[in-house]
Amino acid sequence: MKIAIVGFGVSGAALLMALNTSKKLDNDITVDIFDPNDEVAVGQAYGKDSSHLLLNAFTSAMSLNPTDQFEFSNWLTKHYPTYDVTVDLVPRTIFGEYAKETISPLLKLD
Repeated sequence: MKIAIVGFGVSGAALLMALNTSKKLDNDITVDIFDPNDEVAVGQAYGKDSSHLLLNAFTSAMSLNPTDQFEFSNWLTKHYPTYDVTVDLVPRTIFGEYAKETISPLLKLD
């Protein structure tokens, strides 16, 4: 079976993560990703050019991992300890960094 992900911003990245965590990907499934952007998993909303824009949700609502709602919160605490994950709204670019770091290893799977 072939799966095509058209557009690989955060939504496309979340789809790939969901397929991976559900264990539905196997050797009989090929995932092709079509996206013109140079950066994976960020799209326009979370790219480097929008550092003044903040997430409109708390970090516990922003995980890409469907089995761990606090994955982004934990990542943020590790990489940006000055933010308080319980109350701070963080720049969208930081979520883009998390998305890119989280999804990149999945793109190397055969």
